[in-house]
Amino acid sequence: MNEFKKCGCCGMPTNGAVEYHPYAACLMFHQTHSSIVVEANLKAVVEYGMLTAELGISLEDAMRDITKVRKSNEG
Repeated sequence: MNEFKKCGCCGMPTNGAVEYHPYAACLMFHQTHSSIVVEANLKAVVEYGMLTAELGISLEDAMRDITKVRKSNEG
């Protein structure tokens, strides 16, 4: 059973070393003080990356032009 720990940088509750917690999470937590909001935003970023991979669009292209992903996903 994992016990909750806090990130040493931002204080956000985490599952220790096994939980995905990049520095961007610390920045979001400092702004929102909500681990729920941080998790939702991280999931959105990961899902966007997964979608671009499924569509065969490079992350570089997907970051520069979101319309490439939207058009490919619609059609």
